[in-house]
Amino acid sequence: MPNPVPKRRWAESWLLPKMDVFGILRSQNKWVGQSMRCEMSLLRKKKVLIIGTGSIGQACKKILSGFDCPIDFFGRSSPEARFRTPEELINGIQEFDVIINTLPGTEETRKFVSAEMISRLNGNAVFANVGRGTTVDEEALTHALLNGDIAGAVLDVTQEEPLPEKHPLWDCPNVILSQHSGGGYREEFQDLSDIFLETWIVFWLTSRWKTSLIRKKGIRWI
Repeated sequence: MPNPVPKRRWAESWLLPKMDVFGILRSQNKWVGQSMRCEMSLLRKKKVLIIGTGSIGQACKKILSGFDCPIDFFGRSSPEARFRTPEELINGIQEFDVIINTLPGTEETRKFVSAEMISRLNGNAVFANVGRGTTVDEEALTHALLNGDIAGAVLDVTQEEPLPEKHPLWDCPNVILSQHSGGGYREEFQDLSDIFLETWIVFWLTSRWKTSLIRKKGIRWI
């Protein structure tokens, strides 16, 4: 089972619009000063949609709630989900400023974030993928980014990894590619050991796993 803590920290770091621009300017020894202010935007009170109601989605909700962001979920069966079907999501997705995809990679979720869904995003929207690259129509997303149809994207995962050197995503404006690093950090193995021990103790005491991978749905975390 993935550890949602680093994913939450990853979301916390990138949801500061335009922060990657400062790294680019630094590499160019270029100072633009206060002219950047009109390009910046507060995360506070941005409308957020989280696709998926699992542990990663819940971790994102926890941190974003601290910014007074109104948050809605997509989930097929979760009682807290506002949207239950792809059709409902397509019809309502335009109202959101931040869309975070946390879906796992299965045949059922392949290109769930479809070309039609991407075409409905509003021009100020930022799209993030912390799920799996196969869940997004990457060609449609790249097209939207190159055309300036959406404000930007933060992609921890892509359909093909490593991302090919000539892939157009490298040249898309306002894109952060975090290279599937969102689930890892220095203390990762210590935390994974703690999760394993806690789960094993629960199983030993109750003969029931605390968490499940739901193999029948074909979920792959690695």
